[in-house]
Amino acid sequence: VDRPALADEISRRAGGPIQVLAEVKLTGEEQKGGVQRADLPALVRHVLDLPNLELVGLMTMARKGSPELARPVFRELARLRSELAEEYSGRIHHLSMGMSQDYEVAVEEGATLVRVGEAVFGPRHPRQAHLGPDRIGESER
Repeated sequence: VDRPALADEISRRAGGPIQVLAEVKLTGEEQKGGVQRADLPALVRHVLDLPNLELVGLMTMARKGSPELARPVFRELARLRSELAEEYSGRIHHLSMGMSQDYEVAVEEGATLVRVGEAVFGPRHPRQAHLGPDRIGESER
């Protein structure tokens, strides 16, 4: 979840409580989604007030390249999660960060969830790239 409108829609459509992660944009790359760091506290409060959503963690996407270039991004997300976990009594505990090329660094920095689909299934076909969950509600932005 990266914006209040998307959280509202998911909560409205949910048949019961579902767990979600707040996506945080830490690299400044235009093509990456996520809430800006400064807007994260307001998004967290909004999601926590919704009836059918349970915010259980944060997620981010690092820049492609050397895994060591991703380390500061992962470290910053872990810091943000620690602050929020303290403020909200440990309710926000997951860190989803790291992909096939940098998951080892992500785990070293505290990842509890990693996305390693490419390592398991191979690269996506270009026509499949648009099918990911990050495109839900794209027309509503």
